[in-house]
Amino acid sequence: MEIIADSLKAYWFLIAVALLALIITGFIVKKILKILLIVICIGLVLLFIFYRKDSGKIISNTAQEVSDFAFKSIKPVIEKELSQAKFSEKPDGSYELKTASVRLTARKGATSGKLYFNNREFTVDIAPFLKIVEKARSDAKE
Repeated sequence: MEIIADSLKAYWFLIAVALLALIITGFIVKKILKILLIVICIGLVLLFIFYRKDSGKIISNTAQEVSDFAFKSIKPVIEKELSQAKFSEKPDGSYELKTASVRLTARKGATSGKLYFNNREFTVDIAPFLKIVEKARSDAKE
């Protein structure tokens, strides 16, 4: 115990300076972190304000690309199945192509229709399927 007391008496100034430096460093680090947090918040607000319009376009374009990719991936499967579909036309001008797992309904002259697949309904552009529809219509008339 006496050794510790003698050490404190001999090095009290050095210990006081070290504690003071530690406290000052803590305050400086706190201030730097607060300033950094404020700068980040201001940057995010500015980013939101100036790039909001562009980000909406980017999200919209990305969604369209994903939709196009999914359609291009599934289109051959649906075309193969629809080529063997039963065609029926109703008096109101609507028609239906039906298979075991796919059903396409639309009106004559329309650009979009309903595609039912796996108990889900999708509104699709029927332009890619018009050749199949015309073939099925001509096969049904024969």
